[in-house]
Amino acid sequence: MKNTPLHGTYAVPEFLQGITDLCSLLLDGNPEPVLAIDKEYRIAVLNKAGERWLGRTRTAALGQRLFSLLPAMGNNGLLEALDDALRRGRTANLQTSSGDTHYQWRIQPLTDKFGARHGALCLLRDVSRQHRAEQHANHLEGQLQQRDFLLSNRAHMAETIIDASKDLIVVLDRDLRFCAANKAYQEYCRLEHKALMGELITDVFPQAQGSSLLQAVRRALGGGGAETLRDVPCLLKDGYCDIAVTPLQYASLVYGVLVNASVPQPGAN
Repeated sequence: MKNTPLHGTYAVPEFLQGITDLCSLLLDGNPEPVLAIDKEYRIAVLNKAGERWLGRTRTAALGQRLFSLLPAMGNNGLLEALDDALRRGRTANLQTSSGDTHYQWRIQPLTDKFGARHGALCLLRDVSRQHRAEQHANHLEGQLQQRDFLLSNRAHMAETIIDASKDLIVVLDRDLRFCAANKAYQEYCRLEHKALMGELITDVFPQAQGSSLLQAVRRALGGGGAETLRDVPCLLKDGYCDIAVTPLQYASLVYGVLVNASVPQPGAN
């Protein structure tokens, strides 16, 4: 038994009508705008989401030139991308913006089985929420970089200035890590600069855990303002000292604390 040839089967009107109906269902079922243009940039296909996006009915939009309906779109790279698809058969991905609304365009040339180009298909996706999330993330990253930059530069400036003081002075960041320490402090605790920088104060001086100094530092970082501790036990040696804790901030951002302790004096509190 021979197979029956199927030449011409796909040309029957009923089959073509079924394919057309299926395409219409797929297009209108897409929640994002879909449109196709011909070689003259006239809209040839528009789904229901596209009607809402354009703000006009399919009947009113079909046959209209895309850039007569969206004149501002001609200046943001869309014209060049469509021209590449229509004239050179290239696909493209680009983003357009209008106020707070951002769309990602995927542009695909439409060709027949002989390779002739007849238009371009445009699939749009609303990426406004993603764009806002990226902006927010970039803003936070910028704030962190600004904080680190300010802390680093101010710490270096402070280090130069405070080296002339006989008081024991350090700068701690928000994570309670050493950022600066003057020479008097390094000599008093017998630790070099490189042994302190970037280290947690509680790692270098475990006895600081739970101390009144650490509590004051945390209050300052939390927005509690500057304060002075009188006659508190010294963390480095026996004796007592006065300690001034001052928050370092830029605008409303507290990025560290300056700790200034007098040279410990022997004797009871």
